[in-house]
Amino acid sequence: MKRFAIFLGVLSILVAGSADAKKPTRMLMHTFQDGSAIIFVAIVDETTAPQGVVRSSDPARQRTFSVSRQQFEQMWRTLESVPQKYAGGEGASRTFDAASNFIFSVGYMPNGKKTNYVIPKNSAFSPVVALARQLEAYAH
Repeated sequence: MKRFAIFLGVLSILVAGSADAKKPTRMLMHTFQDGSAIIFVAIVDETTAPQGVVRSSDPARQRTFSVSRQQFEQMWRTLESVPQKYAGGEGASRTFDAASNFIFSVGYMPNGKKTNYVIPKNSAFSPVVALARQLEAYAH
C-alpha cells in the first residue's frame, strides 16, 4: 500500500489572487490513487462560481473545470455530514493510505481551519462513495 502526504498548499495557488481577506473562501479536495499516480481534485468556492482543478504527476490529467453553486453546496453538505470519528487531523499535511481509504479535505482559505477526513472504503456510506466517484470523474 502506498502512503502519501496531502498538501493543501496546492490550493493556495487557486485562491492566492482571489481570496477576500475579510471573507474566508471554502474549499474541498479529494485525493485518490489511480495506478501509481496520486491525484488531487480540488474545488474552491470562488465569488463568481466554484472553480476546480485537477493536479497529478501526469501532465495529461492536469486541468481546470467549474461546477455550479448548487453542486458545490451539495458536495459541501455531504462532507459536513461525515462523522468526526473519520477526521484524520487538522493542518496543512498529513499522511494517509489512499488505496484503502477515501481521502477528503475541507477548509477555509487562505488561513482558516483545514480538516482531513479518512474514510475506510469498506465502510463508507453511499453519499461519500458517490461524491468520491463524482470528483474522480473530473480527472478522467
